[in-house]
Amino acid sequence: MTWDRPIRTRPITGFEVLEGLRDLLLRVRGLPREWVNELVRFDADLLDLAATDAIEPGVIEKYFGIEPLSNEWWEKVIEFGTVQGLCEALARFVEIPLIEPITLAGQRCPAAGAFLMVRQMLAEAGADVSELRPSTPLLPYLWLWPDVFRWRIPRLAPGRVPPVFFGNRRLTRRILGIVLGVAGFLFGLWVARGFPWLGGFLVALFLKLLVWDLLLMPMAARRKHWSVDFGELYDFRDLAMAMVKRTEPLNAAA
Repeated sequence: MTWDRPIRTRPITGFEVLEGLRDLLLRVRGLPREWVNELVRFDADLLDLAATDAIEPGVIEKYFGIEPLSNEWWEKVIEFGTVQGLCEALARFVEIPLIEPITLAGQRCPAAGAFLMVRQMLAEAGADVSELRPSTPLLPYLWLWPDVFRWRIPRLAPGRVPPVFFGNRRLTRRILGIVLGVAGFLFGLWVARGFPWLGGFLVALFLKLLVWDLLLMPMAARRKHWSVDFGELYDFRDLAMAMVKRTEPLNAAA
């Protein structure tokens, strides 16, 4: 098997741009799929779509990996076009890597081609892929090269690769504690105007909470307390299989 080879690209179709726009809204806005499918249709008016703040040119350009387009270009497309017009116009600028099936034991394997594609993308991003295998866990690479998984890979398989989420429950609790402490402290000062003893008690209580969470916040922010959510994908084999998984035919008008 050829592990290192140049990445070939291919033009993208208007239908694929439509699928990418839907995937982008699902990722960035967290909207329900049914709502996105109804909102992003070929026959939908772009002015109606823009009115919902669903179109952000910078985010769309980053998702499809194209250079920034002029404001005049966006204004003309949105003012006089439909979603289909936008998709066809964007398709002229977008090329995506071509996933080429690899022959294994006499059979063509698309997942193997997807794995080699991801491997090459990570190498281009600066990762050491000399020991990377299909069974390699995704977690270390998600930490160090998140943009590959957030932008480049979903571009190849819109709707099939889950979004990447980073979370820290301990840090979230500390931040909420600080907000509560400040609010309680101010409330205690207000209460102290009419009830000095009760107000003093509340001020001392919430001041202690505020200081305690401020002191513990740097410890909560340490890397070991962070977690990564990448759906149900654990290793690169899972990712490659998801990338080439067949989905239902795209309905441009649905």
